[in-house]
Amino acid sequence: MRKKTKKKPHILIKFLASLVVLCLLWYINNLTLKTTNVIIYSSKIHSEVKIAAISDLHYDRLSVSGSSVRKRIEKQNPDLIFVLGDMYSTGSSSEDIEKTTDFIISLSDICPVYFVPGEHDDDIEYLVKLKNNDINVMDYKCQKIWVDGNQLEIYGIDNVYFSDTFNLENEFPSPDSSIFSILLAHIPMYRYYQNFGTDLTVCGDTHGEIVQLPFLGCVRYNGEWFPELHGSSDDVYDKGLFKYIGGYMFITSGLGNYPLPLRFYNRPEVAVITLAPSE
Repeated sequence: MRKKTKKKPHILIKFLASLVVLCLLWYINNLTLKTTNVIIYSSKIHSEVKIAAISDLHYDRLSVSGSSVRKRIEKQNPDLIFVLGDMYSTGSSSEDIEKTTDFIISLSDICPVYFVPGEHDDDIEYLVKLKNNDINVMDYKCQKIWVDGNQLEIYGIDNVYFSDTFNLENEFPSPDSSIFSILLAHIPMYRYYQNFGTDLTVCGDTHGEIVQLPFLGCVRYNGEWFPELHGSSDDVYDKGLFKYIGGYMFITSGLGNYPLPLRFYNRPEVAVITLAPSE
């Protein structure tokens, strides 16, 4: 008597199962939030200061929701919030711009908010509304503030592209060496910031180079494929904390995508930077 052979799963079932897995991976990588924590120690800090940093929401129907970002930030109970630009996209509808504006303004209920614009969110009415609703728009401004016994000096620039002769020393007085200083800028243009002398520079823009691979790092950076295979990861300014001349640069991989939601191994993040006294 012939043995019955097991029937192979129908090709349609395999296709549908693969589609479900791909959709789930896409959803997790593009629409679920993670929290990235870094600690920076300094002799200029006397008690912990917690900063939440977000960037590059590029608000649309296929981005993480403002309410989920706000809840994640609220849970961290930060002392300051840095919003680093490109929170909507060029060509966004007036409705989407309004929702973005309302979201940023809502963050001021948690703690003081410091904002620098990117190349996308340059609508004048948007910036005016933020300024009129207690958002510190740092368009070539500097503020000295106190946070829990710590004096901080915060610089912010809205110029996202620079000429070869650009020099921050022509825009601001040199940072006070006795105060912990922070520069907020949308694009991480290392060579323009490194000699200025702030203890920390916080940037966005890169989207973490969108696609990362385990053990290989980002797929493409500055026109080079798999750059971390050819050199040090410290020279690939895609995301994370980097040693700076006299301090550090932190680049958040941001919240959204532009022009397409194609993140992989690089989920949208709320970054939490803790400034702590030297051990």
